[in-house]
Amino acid sequence: MDNETFILLYERMLKAVQLMQLSSEEQNKYLGKISVDDIALTFDSDVTIHANNFLKANIITSEQFDLIMKINDNLDKMSDDKDIWARDKLDEVQWCECRVMARELLVKLKENDIETFINENLY
Repeated sequence: MDNETFILLYERMLKAVQLMQLSSEEQNKYLGKISVDDIALTFDSDVTIHANNFLKANIITSEQFDLIMKINDNLDKMSDDKDIWARDKLDEVQWCECRVMARELLVKLKENDIETFINENLY
């Protein structure tokens, strides 16, 4: 994977985590006419799928990886409950738990110096 791709994927991961950590009101504004499950789909496609590669490349720490997997596990558990995927359910405990973990993850991810890592390891 080239440097630009790593940076792009990392930026997409940050945006997906930012979306996950928003308040339910902010998430509703973001969603507009799209469905609630797009929050989980975005997290899956931009975070979960790339987490293992980022961990192997030492771009994220094992602690950050574990948080990603915990959020993913919560979302997986939620998938069995059709009602939780309604806009008026974004205040439910399951969503709040995901938000809390996403906020913690976002703080930790912003501590990473991705550009320095790429310059030192991938050039």
